[in-house]
Amino acid sequence: KASFPLNLALMLEQVERLGLSHIVAWLPCGLRFVIHDVEGLLEEVLPIFFKSSPTKARSFYRKLNRWGFNVQAPTRKKAAASKVARVMTAPSKDQTWYSPDFSRYKAVACLNKAFDTGD
Repeated sequence: KASFPLNLALMLEQVERLGLSHIVAWLPCGLRFVIHDVEGLLEEVLPIFFKSSPTKARSFYRKLNRWGFNVQAPTRKKAAASKVARVMTAPSKDQTWYSPDFSRYKAVACLNKAFDTGD
């Protein structure tokens, strides 16, 4: 059974090919991802990549938090933009998620290793 970060990486790599990057996508920096449409994520994207029972927003955010992800708090000041906050409720539109241990480069490397080894 694949881990949550591996499924998350697979999802983020495949959404563009599936035409779903308007819902969730990597940011160009490759260090964060953004959820543009929470309902679309829950109804269209998560069922493809997370086969468990219908995922609720709160459950998905708890998993993100459990794996060390933080949501970047919306702010008007650039100085405060680097602060992150843990969120247990549905974030507002277009909030970005970040973990120091998760980047597009690392995620693709892990996916390639998993596919190569069959793990």
